[in-house]
Amino acid sequence: MSVSAPRSAPGAAKGFSLAELLVVLGVISILAATVMVSLSDSRVKARDAQRVSELQNLKVALELYRDANGGTYPASLSDLTPTYVDPVPSDPLSGNAYTYVPSSGNGTYVLIAPDFEKASNLPDDDKNGTILNQDCGNADDPLPYCVQP
Repeated sequence: MSVSAPRSAPGAAKGFSLAELLVVLGVISILAATVMVSLSDSRVKARDAQRVSELQNLKVALELYRDANGGTYPASLSDLTPTYVDPVPSDPLSGNAYTYVPSSGNGTYVLIAPDFEKASNLPDDDKNGTILNQDCGNADDPLPYCVQP
């Protein structure tokens, strides 16, 4: 006994119906939207991680500068180039420079990343409150991200 494929009527069109094509396009659209939302959040996390990394690198460069210059911090971040950092990093999204505020006389500073995108991406060493007359957020709204020695 042999089994054969059903035969279509002579002259009938072969292919997918319009309804089947629309269902497939709908499923593809939903999957694409889900992937785009997921990638968007990953990009935000990556930019925030880059900001933290750059501030930590600047912190190290500032300490190296202080050790080599009699215990004083530079007047501006541009004083770190080209020996300690080259070029001075800037925000990965906006291109804005990070805020650097050296103290006068007490040997400290504050580095601020004002464009941090998501508070949950902040590391534990964020400084809250007002530091050297700079707003470094508070417990309710910890943005912007600040570091100091």
